[in-house]
Amino acid sequence: MKVLARVRSFLGSEALTVRLAGLCIAYYLALAIWSKEAFGTIVAGLTGNILIQALYVLFFLNVSFRVVNRMKTELPVRTRFALRLPLYGGILLFLAMFFLSLNVRHSKWLLVGEGDPVELSRDAGEYRVGTITSALEVRSLRTERSAIFDYEPALTLLDRTGRQHQITAFPPVKVGPAYLHVLNFGIGPGIEIKQAGNTLSKGYMALRLTPFGTVDVFELPPLPYRFSLSILPNLVRTTGTEVEREYDLARPRYRVEVERGGKVIARGETDSVLRFDEGMSISFDRPSDWVLLEIVRDPFYPGYVASLVLLIGGAFLYPFSYLVKRRDPA
Repeated sequence: MKVLARVRSFLGSEALTVRLAGLCIAYYLALAIWSKEAFGTIVAGLTGNILIQALYVLFFLNVSFRVVNRMKTELPVRTRFALRLPLYGGILLFLAMFFLSLNVRHSKWLLVGEGDPVELSRDAGEYRVGTITSALEVRSLRTERSAIFDYEPALTLLDRTGRQHQITAFPPVKVGPAYLHVLNFGIGPGIEIKQAGNTLSKGYMALRLTPFGTVDVFELPPLPYRFSLSILPNLVRTTGTEVEREYDLARPRYRVEVERGGKVIARGETDSVLRFDEGMSISFDRPSDWVLLEIVRDPFYPGYVASLVLLIGGAFLYPFSYLVKRRDPA
């Protein structure tokens, strides 16, 4: 019994809290100086490093014992106890859900366009992308003060019954067994490569061309070419001291550069066709939109959200507990 009491005393001690906090700060600062990936490395360690996991569990036990001991002292004054319980409970629930979520969740990224299938799990049935709401207007006027995107990107996901699920960037939406949200958005130019009038390759290329002016590259094996692409304004005009750039995504204007063997063999600006290398040509059709979906299966996500609600509510209620007088011991 004495050994058990000593273990409980050690786990609930302030000294252990200070030592663990100091170790965490030293580890964080060392990584921040040398690798610039401090927080990410710690999170990665919580999912794959037994030593870091063991230290986290020790920290959780330490906090749990201290919170329980603290709440025992508050229990005689019921109103004070009730006002402080949400914050203390939220802290414990957050620490537990954070660790469990990191170690149990399964996530993947999926780049999709309209009509593409989306697999959430093996037994969840078939889903398909319906429509994609672009983050950009088809015709837009840009100045130096303009926002990068005009709208929040979104897509409609259809299940086998035809039911629609609207997926946006935030918050994540639960569909079947998974939570989904839009992680990124882009433009997929319609491209056709021809040689002497014969089509060699045709389709949509999911490229990162936003903000406008961003350059992305692609290749089309086995063709020996490397293409660099960026979107130019269809029209530029000056109003007073402000430069206005007009873009038409129904027929974008591109800056194109073609390389072969590491050497640039063609460069130009076009909204239709660029010819290069003895009868070769690249032509452009109206682009399509693509989105990058993050799909997460996490059974502890509801508990994680509940912990945040408790923390926020508890932080609001906690100051009122000081208005309740502590009961003097008899």
